[in-house]
Amino acid sequence: MTDMLTIKKEQEKKFFDASFTSFENAMLSHVMTYYPNHYLMMKEPAIRQTIRVAFARAGKYGFDTQRNVCQYLNIMLILGSGFDQDPQYPWAEAMLKDTKVSDPTKKIDGISDKTLEVFGHISGAHHKHLNKALLNFCNNSKELFDRIQQSRLSDAPSILEEIFPRKAEIVGGESLQLLLNQASEKSKTYGITLDQNTLVLLVFMFLSGAGFDKDPQFPWASEILADQSLNQDQKIKAIWEQAVSSLTSFMTKYSPVIPN
Repeated sequence: MTDMLTIKKEQEKKFFDASFTSFENAMLSHVMTYYPNHYLMMKEPAIRQTIRVAFARAGKYGFDTQRNVCQYLNIMLILGSGFDQDPQYPWAEAMLKDTKVSDPTKKIDGISDKTLEVFGHISGAHHKHLNKALLNFCNNSKELFDRIQQSRLSDAPSILEEIFPRKAEIVGGESLQLLLNQASEKSKTYGITLDQNTLVLLVFMFLSGAGFDKDPQFPWASEILADQSLNQDQKIKAIWEQAVSSLTSFMTKYSPVIPN
């Protein structure tokens, strides 16, 4: 009997592994088709890991069909993988936990629609606000880094507004303050104690999502921050250089969509 149960479990695992591999390959093709800039920036291993994280996190909220997991993945790619706990998007967590909407498909569709609405306001027609912000950031990254290195946490609002004025306006001061609070707490876990270094983390939380340091879309972030051989200044410099490089490749073309 024990042997039969063991064989059955092994068969079930093989079946699940084969099914998931098929699903993962389908999602990889989806990213290549609809998010080519993400594909160029992230490369296949990071995309596959992001798909696995999307599958796990979507399941936590009751999204267990391929279509609904795909929708959840889309939102992760647009807002950041930790969008469900990002103070920049408080509506996302509220909608995910809304018990009044019991149907998973209706729920994820509502969140998808809200994502496109909010992101559309932030990005602008033909992504003019986003493209301008990324272009200015990448072209002036050295000057901006030098300025941040002379700044304090109280300068955060003006720095974020300078980097991406449209997003700072849409997200709002209250949410940005919550993001700063989160950045300050996050910094402590990485041994980052200087205001200017916390501000660098804040900048990329603002641009790429509050959980960018653990986001599978940016695997280099967690690797750098966990590197015990680097002091905080070295970590922050490495984070900045890698992020600028990633954003430079990212801005080739940006046209996110959430297909039905």
